[in-house]
Parts: sequence; C-alpha cells; structure tokens
Amino acid sequence: MKKKIVLLGVLISLCISSYCYSQVSGQGQGAEVGVAQGSVSDIDWVAGELVVRTYDFNTADETTFVVARETKILKGTREISFSDILQSDQVTVTFSSSLAGLKALKIVVQE
Repeated sequence: MKKKIVLLGVLISLCISSYCYSQVSGQGQGAEVGVAQGSVSDIDWVAGELVVRTYDFNTADETTFVVARETKILKGTREISFSDILQSDQVTVTFSSSLAGLKALKIVVQE
C-alpha cells in the first residue's frame, strides 16, 4: 500500500513539474506570440540579439529580440543564417516571451 502511495506521489510530481516547465519555456498553450515589423537598427551576432526599430503611431521604438539556433530566418522563400541579416534590413519578427526576453521564433527579411 505504501509503495502505491509513493508511486502516485512521484507521478503527480512529474506531471506538475513537466507542466510548469512547458509554461516557463514558452511551449504551453498560454504562450503569447506577437509580431513586430520594422528595420534592423543593431545586431549582436555573438550575444544572439537583434534590435528592431518599429514605428507605432508615428513614434519610433526599439525592441531587442533573442535569436536562438532554432529561430527560422528567411529572405523571401529561402532560408538564410543570422549573420546574413544587415543593419537597415526590413524585417518581420514573430516572437514569444521567455525568461531570456523576447525570443524570435521566425524572422523574415524583405528582399
């Protein structure tokens, strides 16, 4: 009987921890996804960061995105690398919130 209770406790703990991990890592159903459009104002290839200047209501704003290895980067229909992005390129960034900041899920560079 004690073994069953311990096993049940372990299973419940595993379920709770995997759910919490999925929520924190942005993979859960509640992860918010946003889209930003603008021009690249700064790139840090070493830190994996991209700064995009957007214009909302005629006001310039700069947003920094974390670019991970799994971020999909396209120029038109072909896939390119992060190092192919240049300052002043026009981009559309699909992103989600993460513990590291705004994580770029997909970057589309206009041709």
